[in-house]
Amino acid sequence: MIHSALKTKTINLPSILTMSVPVQVFPEGVKSAFNSLENKLVNKNGRQFFGAVHINNNELNYKACLVQNAKDEHLALGLDNYTIPGGKYVTNKLVNWTKNTHLIKEMFNEMEHKYRFDASRPQLEYYKSNRELVLMLPVILREEQLKFDFE
Repeated sequence: MIHSALKTKTINLPSILTMSVPVQVFPEGVKSAFNSLENKLVNKNGRQFFGAVHINNNELNYKACLVQNAKDEHLALGLDNYTIPGGKYVTNKLVNWTKNTHLIKEMFNEMEHKYRFDASRPQLEYYKSNRELVLMLPVILREEQLKFDFE
């Protein structure tokens, strides 16, 4: 367990329009999915990349996502359109993530243990840089937690 390193922050994320590539085999296919997104770009400077993870009945579905610069950019590049749902997320940073990918699952598990996970939305990985990865766990709003706990 790494809870001593768990320094979370709560944010309200707007919906984000992306184009995506589904990962066929997780985790082995993640790198090639992101490579296929990057290969479509003339210039990747300033572009934002996300990983979106849906877990349904213990089945994990992962999408490599790139924020669109224009509403129909995905059409011009021949990619799927995907909107990352907005809402309240708890975040935590993983520094030197390329050498610490083994900590991602553990950090999400720690956040799930501490907060009420909203399984209707994806867990997110925001690739802020080659050094910093921001993990985002969708959480149920406090008002909804109270309603859920007491009804």
